Amino acid sequence: MLNFPLSRKDLSFWDNITAMGSDINLIRDNTTLDQFNLVYDGVSLFHYFSENVDIIEMIHDKYKMADDNGLLKAN
Repeated sequence: MLNFPLSRKDLSFWDNITAMGSDINLIRDNTTLDQFNLVYDGVSLFHYFSENVDIIEMIHDKYKMADDNGLLKAN
């Protein structure tokens, strides 16, 4: 049995994000914090968008909301 760290769905998600660009509304409405941890070819979505201040602020807002609602886990 082979074990792959990313599923076809994960790879399709990455492909769609990179093909559609950095539309903040599209990304905010269609991503979760967990998805920003996905690493493909050594780069996570967080690092992919690291120079885009609007995306980083959106990630921060998602993080704060999860923290305020007690949804964050130690790992």
